[in-house]
Amino acid sequence: MIFSTVIVMIAMVVLGYFIAKNEAAVQPNPNGLLLKSVSDNQSLFESLKKVKEERALKEEKREAELALKRKKQQEAAQREAAQKKAALQALEKEKQQKDLEKKKVVTYPAEVVKVEEVISVSEKEKPKLVIIIDDVSSRSQLAHIRATGLKLTPSIFPPYGPPPITSSQKAQNTI
Repeated sequence: MIFSTVIVMIAMVVLGYFIAKNEAAVQPNPNGLLLKSVSDNQSLFESLKKVKEERALKEEKREAELALKRKKQQEAAQREAAQKKAALQALEKEKQQKDLEKKKVVTYPAEVVKVEEVISVSEKEKPKLVIIIDDVSSRSQLAHIRATGLKLTPSIFPPYGPPPITSSQKAQNTI
């Protein structure tokens, strides 16, 4: 068994030697690119220089195009951000205006709600129309009526609690 393993190893080494030798024969010699005459070598080097210069110019042009594209993308992103910011500011301003309008409608100073208005009518000018708002039961309703700025007369309910429970209602609840 050991003998056969040794023979296989030797065969692999020999095979590797021949494969490497054949690959070396197939690969071109880098010095073989040079031509035999000096003028041919100079023209070859000049054409290589031109190719390198053309590649450099193409690379510079490509970099300039990429930089321009990046700049346009940044400008577009900045414009979009500015538009979003302006839209958010407009929404915030609109929200503030709505809140302010709500405060104007709902919130009143205490003196507006508590003070009774005394209307004096002169003998010469008698009212031609009286508007009475019936069934006013809360201060907020009264405040809304006064907020209109018109001469309106509220008919106010007196404050009251729940009605007393009668004996018949008590009898119905116990059954």
